[in-house]
Amino acid sequence: KSTDGIFAVASDPDEDAVDVVALGSAPSLVGTVALERGDEPNRMVFDAHGLAHVVLRGGGAIATIDPKSASLVARRAVCPAPRGIDYDAVTDSLYVACATGELVTLPSSGPVSRVVRLDRDLRDVVVLPDKLVVTRFRSAERLVVDATGSITSRATLCSMARTLSLKFSMAIAA
Repeated sequence: KSTDGIFAVASDPDEDAVDVVALGSAPSLVGTVALERGDEPNRMVFDAHGLAHVVLRGGGAIATIDPKSASLVARRAVCPAPRGIDYDAVTDSLYVACATGELVTLPSSGPVSRVVRLDRDLRDVVVLPDKLVVTRFRSAERLVVDATGSITSRATLCSMARTLSLKFSMAIAA
């Protein structure tokens, strides 16, 4: 859903298309954006300008879509296997996590500005005020990445569960 609540955008990876719906009292299809065969549109994020940025898992790119006209504004190559995406309104930047290990930064419009090599199998990225949190799929690991692109901490689901269990046990004992 767009930040203003006017549009919803839905990926259809089987049809290599993105549907745009105008919300309101009588929702209606604005249009369908046809993508290239094998693009596999997936996760997406809206920027402050109202544009939707869609991860093309099979296309190695980000598709930028204008929901007002249901049109493809740009297609930008990012990495061989993009997976997660998030938007930083402070810097007007997109962050893309790639299964091949790249964490890619690009402005909401324009070419890739930075590529940081992290561990393989990256899945999601979340922008926080002073850092990024990136997840790895198979290892169930969370990486905290600072502004320089360095990993400042990492934790697996098991280690996080042990920490929570210890805190819970201590709270009960107290």
